[in-house]
Amino acid sequence: MDMRKTWKAFASGDLSARDSLLTENLSLVHHVARQLERKLTNELDHDELVSAGTLGLMSAMSAFDPDRGLAFSTFAVPRIRGAILDELRR
Repeated sequence: MDMRKTWKAFASGDLSARDSLLTENLSLVHHVARQLERKLTNELDHDELVSAGTLGLMSAMSAFDPDRGLAFSTFAVPRIRGAILDELRR
């Protein structure tokens, strides 16, 4: 299934499309978590960062509009980073 069809299926509530998109983009969460671990000085648990980032990824998936022509990674990374930082502030 091509990505546009996957996004349309996700928008219509297809859970397997959601799982496919999560799996496809989970590397973005790990990438952002590693970046933040390097920049922040205090001891951070990687799994906690990934957990918070995954919530950001899911939020980004819900808000993403593939018809706007923007790459999903460009849209999602700031939301993932924001979700992790929000969790660290708590």
